[in-house]
Amino acid sequence: AFEPVVAVAVEPMVSQVSEEVKTRYPFLRKAGTDVEAERGISVRFPVSVIEIHPDFSGNEKSLGEIIDAIALVNNDEWTDLEAIDIAGYASPEGDHEKNVALSQGRADALKAYIMKELGLKDEQFNITAGGEDWAGLKVLVEESALSDKEKVIEVIDSMPDTERQAALKKLSGGKTYRTLLNTFYPQLRDACYINVWYSEKEDVVAATINEAIEDINAQRYNEAIEKLLPYKDDSRTWNTLGSASLLMDNFEAARVWFEAAAKNGDEEARKNL
Repeated sequence: AFEPVVAVAVEPMVSQVSEEVKTRYPFLRKAGTDVEAERGISVRFPVSVIEIHPDFSGNEKSLGEIIDAIALVNNDEWTDLEAIDIAGYASPEGDHEKNVALSQGRADALKAYIMKELGLKDEQFNITAGGEDWAGLKVLVEESALSDKEKVIEVIDSMPDTERQAALKKLSGGKTYRTLLNTFYPQLRDACYINVWYSEKEDVVAATINEAIEDINAQRYNEAIEKLLPYKDDSRTWNTLGSASLLMDNFEAARVWFEAAAKNGDEEARKNL
């Protein structure tokens, strides 16, 4: 008796967010992973500005990477774009309330830029007005050779936001503050840090085909067909549906499935046909 060619186990389709992609775009975050205290890629702003300037401080490269990464996730059939987090910040100089508004405006500006480029919806974004970036300043100071390092850190750790500037200006007769203003603060004028959250879809059809192949090998032909019929619009099921039908002597159904699969380029189905 003729034994139909039943395809070997089907390799499931997978997300395009490979290890290489995650290395290239480290701000891509898989949903459910812990990235507390980690910051994504940044977009920089001149002093007191909320409009995005692509030609400012390396922004063209950063914006290109942001758009490329989000587009890759958004256009991938096997990946879901869960959310885009943008946290805006301002450097810790000037009026506190104005800095909070500045951080909000910068985050909103990056959101608007991404929405315009990719046509995303408002609800896909989580926006945070981070205000003055004291946490970022602390990290920069800790990693520096600043002579008053410990005193600066003590001010940040022990005083309210609204009192820190005045205290910092008193250190070393104002010399420390001038260093902070000229060297450290420009690194903190960011619209973001941005993180893009995604999840990977499971290829249910591939798993079902593999289960159906096991059923056919165990002569459970009806069970194989029942499992596959809900996915009959996926061309990967057609040869296996034809094989189960043929083994049940349902020649007309087998022919229909084999013809469809063969027309779609399935070599096993062509042999069976």
